[in-house]
Amino acid sequence: MWTYINITGKQLGYDGPMSNVIERRGDQAMRRYVSAARTQHGVAAVELALIMPMLVMMLAFTLYFGRFYWHYTTAQNAASSAVRYLSTIPQADIINPYRAPMAAEVAYEIVAAQLAQLSPGPILPSVMVSCDMGHCFGGAPPATVSITIKLAVE
Repeated sequence: MWTYINITGKQLGYDGPMSNVIERRGDQAMRRYVSAARTQHGVAAVELALIMPMLVMMLAFTLYFGRFYWHYTTAQNAASSAVRYLSTIPQADIINPYRAPMAAEVAYEIVAAQLAQLSPGPILPSVMVSCDMGHCFGGAPPATVSITIKLAVE
């Protein structure tokens, strides 16, 4: 319930012939304000109900995109670290058919260690080492080495 104060000319220190007009105009303005406030009940709840699904969808999209970007960045860093390791191996070890698979295993372990922080779930990521000539190890040294990582984001 609204309470309002009548402002009269006498309270303002004016008791001339216009004091009644000032009082009537003040009452009408206050009544209009009170009636407008009474018609606004529940409008905020309706506006919230209309906008809330859109806000929830925006929040979900932002969280999903952030998680996807985190997975992408981690996989990119893992592949970069493994390729950096493979580039530091001496050429004699890459040509050697006995030492080359051990170097590849270390590269796989580097990738696995960095992808372990993602907790990928039941679908494990697949890691593939490829070179310009097909086989990376046990022959001529490759000119380019690439590591492909495939992982699922749930």
